[in-house]
Amino acid sequence: MKEFKHSNSDLLIALSIVIIGFVLRLINFSEMSFSNDELSAVARLNYQTFSDLIEYGVKTDGHPAGVQIFLYYWTSIFGNSVFSIRLPFILAGTLSIFVSYLVAKKWFNSTVALFTASAFAFLEYPIFYSQLARPYSFGLLFSLLNLYYWSIIFIDKKYKISIFLLYAVTATFCAYTHYFSLLNVVVLGIISIFFLNKKNFKFFSIAIIFSIILYIPHVNIFLYQFSVGGVGGWLPKPDNDWIIDYLFYISNNSYLVIFCFVALILAVVLFFSNKKYFSKYQVISVLLFVITFLTGFFYSKYVNAVLQYSVLIFSFIFLIMFLFSFIKKELKVLKYILLPIFSIVLISSTVIEKKYYSTEHFGEFKKIAEKIDKWNNAFGNENVTNIINVNRDYYIKYYLNDSNTVSFVQTRNDGNSDIYDLLSILKNCKTDYISYSWSNKSNPPEVIELINVYFPFVADYSEHFNSEAYLFTKDSLMEKYKREKPFFSLNESFEFDSRFDSSLSFCSNKSYLIDSSAEYGSSFQYTMSTFVNKLNSLTISFKFLTNSIDFKDVKQVVSIETADGKNISWRCIELSNFNDGSSWNDFRMSYSIPENYTYNENDIIKIYIWNKGFKRLNIDCFELNCFTNLRPQNLD
Repeated sequence: MKEFKHSNSDLLIALSIVIIGFVLRLINFSEMSFSNDELSAVARLNYQTFSDLIEYGVKTDGHPAGVQIFLYYWTSIFGNSVFSIRLPFILAGTLSIFVSYLVAKKWFNSTVALFTASAFAFLEYPIFYSQLARPYSFGLLFSLLNLYYWSIIFIDKKYKISIFLLYAVTATFCAYTHYFSLLNVVVLGIISIFFLNKKNFKFFSIAIIFSIILYIPHVNIFLYQFSVGGVGGWLPKPDNDWIIDYLFYISNNSYLVIFCFVALILAVVLFFSNKKYFSKYQVISVLLFVITFLTGFFYSKYVNAVLQYSVLIFSFIFLIMFLFSFIKKELKVLKYILLPIFSIVLISSTVIEKKYYSTEHFGEFKKIAEKIDKWNNAFGNENVTNIINVNRDYYIKYYLNDSNTVSFVQTRNDGNSDIYDLLSILKNCKTDYISYSWSNKSNPPEVIELINVYFPFVADYSEHFNSEAYLFTKDSLMEKYKREKPFFSLNESFEFDSRFDSSLSFCSNKSYLIDSSAEYGSSFQYTMSTFVNKLNSLTISFKFLTNSIDFKDVKQVVSIETADGKNISWRCIELSNFNDGSSWNDFRMSYSIPENYTYNENDIIKIYIWNKGFKRLNIDCFELNCFTNLRPQNLD
């Protein structure tokens, strides 16, 4: 009877944790903008046939088909609103809390299970990936369910056919959801070899075979996706200290949470543990997490970069269970004092310290679209030229009403020829305003500089995480935002160089000449001490004229080098991107000091033209401006 009451008490605590965790996941989930990846998934639902969905909506993504197929049919019934799309993932993430409790209870004890559930419920890491309509929430749930049925088979030693069937089905669901959740199943399956005996071998083998048979329809997709590679095109290879960053990240990037974890573990080991050695399931927990991590790490290092914080969410339980597994005693002080304190610290860190609900976690699309809509309504569609720089224009159009008549003259700018197209748009633009917005992709900084040539005033501006929205105008009375003045400026007429052409000029009575025999133009060089560690960004502008028909391989270069000539940073832009056939062309370049740059007063910044193609050109009106901040500031 006492054990029954004890079990009920634990269950009530666990359910309380689940309910609070559910509430934390519900807050703001439908108001938060869809991420780039979510909008990509939604955009890839717009196919009329299932075969087209697989061919164009699944194979091109790099993830298994499961979640995309689910969304395809789910949205056909409930629509594609943020609420309807994200809700199933919220529910899956919430169920994961309870299943994590059940698994940890089987592997260790109910106290370990309660602390594990608390971490799943209240840390920012699982909350965030439960709110995204991506494979992580479902993959986590299926991974935990698969682990739960595995535990019934090999820990409880219950060999019912229904349990083996559920194990096989959840393993298949993992394989159809995410390749790292499949990896979890594979690693766990290999470890299962050491648990096999005469009683379970037959049915477990049948379960594995059944799971493989269920996966056969997906093999084609699997082989295609692995033949073309994953996200390695933009995802960097992991550094050797990647795991340290990950551990800090899953601790809310908070020293308070780290202190709480360390203090709790030390208290448990010193006062509440009656065993000083590792148990079998502690070793397995470590192995399952480490093997998954190392597989992702070395594959990313030497084959194709796939390792991100998100993909370790499926093996997260093994790390958490191991940390709390030293709790060997069922003591009230742990459940009724330390557990509430631990939970309050995690909730406080997530909600208050890290400001989870007011923080933008990825590139913004909703607020950008709202700004564009607001500007077009205020000034009229006919008076605003709209330009966006996003991976797909659908990501903005999703948030515009179906009846909205906002159109975009350019939807993507990757530099190079897109700069040339932008120049043509600007020169032929007849409207009073230009809106320019970008989100979640590389944004050529020259775009802002070029628009400023033709529309020099900023009427409105909105800055977000990895995204911005500008409204430019020619009317100085409408100016509401302005860039701060440069702290260092140079208007150079190249008097120190003898290469002049007095027959051609724009700003003065002569221009600087680089002829076809010169590989380099004059170089401006400054030690970083010149800028007293204030330099954040610089802009370069000038007029250039060329008679060369093939005007390629002439580049404006900005570089940072050490005093002994070792390159630290290097960026160049082709002048041909700005050559639109005018007599004198406007060139603009913007360069920002790399975020990882460590200031050294002896480092040298160099600015020069590399005439790699040995072309002839004239330069005039050269101007260099240095800033501590390029973003426009509110004048109010």
